[in-house]
Amino acid sequence: MKITEGLGRALFFVVGAPKSGTTWVQLMLNGHAAIDCAGEGHFTDWLLEDVRGLLAKYNERQAFNNAFVYDDDGYFSGFTGKDFNALARFVFLQQLRKRDLKPAIRFQGDTTPNYVYALNLLREIFPEARFIYVTRDGRDAAASIIAQKMRLLRAETRRPYDTRTRRSDLESFVRKWLEVTQLARDFDRAWPNRMITLRYETLIRDPHKEIARAVRFLGAGHDVNQIAACVAHGAFEKWSGGRAPGEADPDSFFRKGVTGDWLEFFSDDEQDYLTARLGKRLAEIGYRT
Repeated sequence: MKITEGLGRALFFVVGAPKSGTTWVQLMLNGHAAIDCAGEGHFTDWLLEDVRGLLAKYNERQAFNNAFVYDDDGYFSGFTGKDFNALARFVFLQQLRKRDLKPAIRFQGDTTPNYVYALNLLREIFPEARFIYVTRDGRDAAASIIAQKMRLLRAETRRPYDTRTRRSDLESFVRKWLEVTQLARDFDRAWPNRMITLRYETLIRDPHKEIARAVRFLGAGHDVNQIAACVAHGAFEKWSGGRAPGEADPDSFFRKGVTGDWLEFFSDDEQDYLTARLGKRLAEIGYRT
């Protein structure tokens, strides 16, 4: 894996749909002595989308001024796509360089699930970067996202979760999950060997083997002790306050840490809706329906 110029380390990004295990992968990677994986930068969706709009607005005003004052022979032209990419690269590097990392760190990452919508931009501005895509059964991910919304509502307003909001939130997540899985598939097909896919379910079943795949993909050391350190650093018990997987805490970000929870979490009608909407895609990417 090549070093990113201006950073001095190999750069990677962890992406995926919300509540698919990206944070867990981030924590495990941070258990490796040569890897630092931060979260969540959100530079593309919280900053650069607005910057792109500002540049377009500037270009429009500049074009009008050039035509009105200088008969289309003005002194300044607008910003190009290449200019935007250079600015985007600067934004990332400026923030990544601010992290005070030990000299042993040779691989630096940013876990922001929404970067899945900016894969091609990131590939253009960082042609040497690699991508770790974390996927999960969309029905389990939906259970986790609804549980998180319920937790946030309790924390912010102390009001119960409206069942009408629950259905619209569920439909919104289904649309997002379908978008994300398609974007990741399209990118992986177009740019082979730039992305690795980790399955939440395989991470649950064999975390050592699965995280070793990611570490090897990055090019970092992957002996038994290094991988064991990664798994230990991301252990559910460590981040849940000592609970074992399956012991639920509805007020914790690390709520339950199991697979198949959607069958218990959702009503029969909700289960039917999820299977009808997600079944085809789940089968396409190797899940049983």
